[in-house]
Amino acid sequence: MSNSRTVSYAQNREDVIIGAFFEDVKRGFYVDVGANHPTDDSVTKHFYDKGWRGINVEPNSRLFNLLEQDRPRDINIRAGISDKEGKLTIREYEGWYAGLSTFSEDMQKENKDIAEYRDIEVDVITLEKLFVDNKIDKINFLKVDVEGYEYNVLVSNDWKKYRPELICIEANHTFKDWRDLLKKAKYKKVFFDGLNEYYLAEEASYREEKFSYVNSIIGRPIVDARVEKHILALQYRLDRQQSELNSYKSEILQLKREVLELKKVIPLIKQLFKSLDGSMRRRIEDLNKRQEESPKRFHLDTDAAKDYKDLLSQIRLYDLEVYYSMSWKKDRLLYRIVTGVYEVLFAITFATGKGLFRMARRVRR
Repeated sequence: MSNSRTVSYAQNREDVIIGAFFEDVKRGFYVDVGANHPTDDSVTKHFYDKGWRGINVEPNSRLFNLLEQDRPRDINIRAGISDKEGKLTIREYEGWYAGLSTFSEDMQKENKDIAEYRDIEVDVITLEKLFVDNKIDKINFLKVDVEGYEYNVLVSNDWKKYRPELICIEANHTFKDWRDLLKKAKYKKVFFDGLNEYYLAEEASYREEKFSYVNSIIGRPIVDARVEKHILALQYRLDRQQSELNSYKSEILQLKREVLELKKVIPLIKQLFKSLDGSMRRRIEDLNKRQEESPKRFHLDTDAAKDYKDLLSQIRLYDLEVYYSMSWKKDRLLYRIVTGVYEVLFAITFATGKGLFRMARRVRR
């Protein structure tokens, strides 16, 4: 149940209406005759989820197996309820019309246009035997939906001994009127929802004061459980998208902070590289000048020499100590190192600027 809406599993909001009579009951007990599916169009699913338990009577084997799986806390009975114990043939309709399955021959005649069905023999017991065998003491509500076979169900109970506080009974097929039975059993009709009639036992008449159709039905939106499932799925997707959006916003905020920090550092980096650039340029110019002033490689002009004495004279013109000195070689090596460092610093500066540009574009997106 959402905080802003009420979820109903029942076909005609019967669970919401019944719940309005029992707002003070946290762990109640129900009996569902003609339980059908454990969730779809179920009058008791809402109460089971709240912690209630009860008896589900369903002769259809497939639906009974579903009840066994979904309602382990309940007593699930695979049988029908009738005025006599024994066996009866139930007509089970297929697909969309499965909810019209019935023991009533009158109802079968009314459904003569439904082509897909099968007739199956099943066990039937009385309502009284159901209560006796399961040692039932207190029943908060009894729900009866047996497609025209309601009289046979109600007549099979000992109403002096087993008295549900509230009875919800489908009233759109009354081939044999059962209302006198309930009147004689001292039950009062307190509500009609357009499909079902609701009766309170004389001793539970105080619950009528607790019931408010306006507060329970009109007070807040009521959503079918199947619709609620889709709403929750959409809400989950929206929550995930919102979470991702918040994550992106957080990343963008962090990037903006980094950009602001970089903006503070960039002037310092520029100043540093400016200083380095000036220093490097001066050093390179100095080294270039020294290279130009360095002694040239000594070359003997043997063709011009007259004799070996003349060659020796040429050699004396050069200071051999200076020529073979390592200072020029060291300067050349230093020149290469300095220019190499300068090129590396230039590449780092270019890469840093490129990275900052990309980051700024990402932030703007």
